[in-house]
Amino acid sequence: MSGDTSEKAVKQVNSLLSRIPLEYKGILLKEVSAFMMEAPASMLKLPTSPFLVLLSMDDVDPDGILADCGMLHFLAVYASNDDLDSHIKQKIMAKQVIKAGANPNLMAASGETALSIACQSTAITSLHFIKVLLDHGADANLANNAGFTPLMGSVPFAMGAAKYLLTYPSVVPIEINKKAFNGSTFLGCLRNAIKELQHNLQFPSTAEELQIKRDVLLPQLLEVEQLAVKKGAKDDTHVQLPSSVPKVHVDNSLPYDIGVLLGVKNLLLRGPEWYQNEPFAVYDDLAQCRELFCKSPHLHGGRRCSEVHFETLKPPAVGQTLDIKAYLPGGPSEVTASPNSSWFALLTGEVTEIFPPPKEKRLRGSGSLLYKKNRKNYSIEEQKYIGYTDTGSYAELLDVYGFVHGQQVKGIVELCSHQGLTPKPVSFFRGFDSKFEVLLQCNDHKRYKWEVIGIDLADGGTAK
Repeated sequence: MSGDTSEKAVKQVNSLLSRIPLEYKGILLKEVSAFMMEAPASMLKLPTSPFLVLLSMDDVDPDGILADCGMLHFLAVYASNDDLDSHIKQKIMAKQVIKAGANPNLMAASGETALSIACQSTAITSLHFIKVLLDHGADANLANNAGFTPLMGSVPFAMGAAKYLLTYPSVVPIEINKKAFNGSTFLGCLRNAIKELQHNLQFPSTAEELQIKRDVLLPQLLEVEQLAVKKGAKDDTHVQLPSSVPKVHVDNSLPYDIGVLLGVKNLLLRGPEWYQNEPFAVYDDLAQCRELFCKSPHLHGGRRCSEVHFETLKPPAVGQTLDIKAYLPGGPSEVTASPNSSWFALLTGEVTEIFPPPKEKRLRGSGSLLYKKNRKNYSIEEQKYIGYTDTGSYAELLDVYGFVHGQQVKGIVELCSHQGLTPKPVSFFRGFDSKFEVLLQCNDHKRYKWEVIGIDLADGGTAK
């Protein structure tokens, strides 16, 4: 039907999609956009394009796809590094979404805009998409909740995006010396990256990989540094490599701090309501990116990995890096924490102990979503999304994932001091001086499977 552009065909598509309940139309728009990325670019402009038909409906808001982000946020990550057509499709859909009323400056709960996501160092840079956003009024000076602008977020790997932002003829001058909450500036971030690469401080690599980075990435960083200085970046904006944790003003306006979680036997059952709603969990997206760029093993295994490549999964092991995302309650009037909360922190450390996986008999009665007996409740497509293996047998789950539902690991973590944090999350963890022992348990019902079920001060210490 998509190839039929007749008025009758358009009415048929419209009639079909109009039957979908309102609460599902936003989700469907996101899913259809992903589907259209696999279709020929010519289909995107047809009047029977499901994406266009959905956008044309009065009750579909492109800025309200989910509670905390809009359609442009999703499109920002659609570009592929091995498919140039994906950049063209991304550009076409971005124009269609903006024409349908999307706000290019809409902020997600994290403060990220579509532009800041598109310019991120870990993203595939699409200058086509970035240009569409800027042409339609995207503000390159908007900062996220950590105070980082799209320019700062482009360091070190997205120098094409940085160069484009610096040279784009915008009516509003780019604030090149704007500072993040931790005092960083774009030039400071840039020069730190140059120094780290030159001395191999933060780029764990083989000799061959390091040479490639120095041959390819270093000239790009130096070129953008020169351009930034020419555009007015001050020499004194360089932030030295941190030799100590940053000083952050303590904010005591939170209704409670880490003390309400310490020593609780099972936080998922006995922790505060806001914690039970959104427990601290291994941030699989970051773990996957770090494993890709840093070549170091991380504990991960959420759907972000399994829905794409099972071979990226690795069993838990002592010494693996832990990256835990901690959503926090929003303030005195809020008693819930969720992805819509504007405050979160990252805890980083490593795995220190692995507990044996539960026996199959225990797994059988645990309600595991991946174990074979529950497979019949889901369609084939749902099974792929959830991360089902071929048979769901106990042996296969251990072979593919390396862990099963209910398995536990321990680790030592501390507040990530080099993340641009606002005062409240820092205050929640009572500054940067304490290390915490965390007990994590696999919950295969969740997107991020490793959840923190217990947290206490490491080595019997006391937080200040």
